[in-house]
Amino acid sequence: MKTSQALLRSTAVAIAFAFILTGCTSTNNDENESAAGKEDTVQQIKDRGTLVVGVRQDQPPFSFENKNGELVGFEVDIAEHIAEELGVSLEKVAVTSNTRIPLLSQGRVDMLAATVSHYRDREDAIDFSLGYFWADRSVLVKSGSGIKTVEDLDGKSVGALPATGTLTEVPQLVPGVKMETFKTYQDAFLALQQGAIDAVGTDRLTLARLRVQSSNPSDYEVLKDATGASEFALGVRENDSDWRDTINYILQDMAVDGSWEKIFTKWLGPDTEYDIQPSDLNWEIVQWSVPIL
Repeated sequence: MKTSQALLRSTAVAIAFAFILTGCTSTNNDENESAAGKEDTVQQIKDRGTLVVGVRQDQPPFSFENKNGELVGFEVDIAEHIAEELGVSLEKVAVTSNTRIPLLSQGRVDMLAATVSHYRDREDAIDFSLGYFWADRSVLVKSGSGIKTVEDLDGKSVGALPATGTLTEVPQLVPGVKMETFKTYQDAFLALQQGAIDAVGTDRLTLARLRVQSSNPSDYEVLKDATGASEFALGVRENDSDWRDTINYILQDMAVDGSWEKIFTKWLGPDTEYDIQPSDLNWEIVQWSVPIL
């Protein structure tokens, strides 16, 4: 009897152990297959002959639709350069602040070049390249509104787009502020003009553009205070490390060979309405090591 019980226990343990091993092997295989699929992104892009990038339609000078209906801008040129380095063409897909991350996660685009700020809470959804632009954020108000500092927004209303940093960071600075969301910054600015809100919040360059393009720029001012700051980075799918590294190497090369500065000057330099120099950002693309080009 004791021998039979011992045999049964030994058999049960062996079966359980085999089950665990089988389960582990299956899980590991699934993980390996998943990882392998992601690591093949670069090859898939080359085999397809096209890099599919998600870009904005409403964020000049970064990515926007011009009068000919073409998607152009600083970020579009960055993506175009990456496509050229890969030896493929570029396909542009219009995204919004709400749709950009879902479209990337679903595999409908290979990369985001869509004013995506690198926030910690977004790390759960996607991965990021090195930063390719530094942007601080503030708010645009009417001149003579009495709003001179961020603290003056207490009890006031600020317009922002969904899924943007401004929407969360301003209330952290001023708990009494009221946040309103809009589809586009043009819609938010129109609400400011009509007195429906007291301010519009986003990156400083976008605010400067809204002001300059208005019929009376002197009627508006951008606060000197910053509500936050972050790097714009290219978005890739979670754990797609080979693809992310490929992008990072190209970005670092661009900083060294002058490609990044050429694109910057085209969209933000002295011959544009922004009239700024790269040195004005007090920022550079991170170099892991200086490449020999």
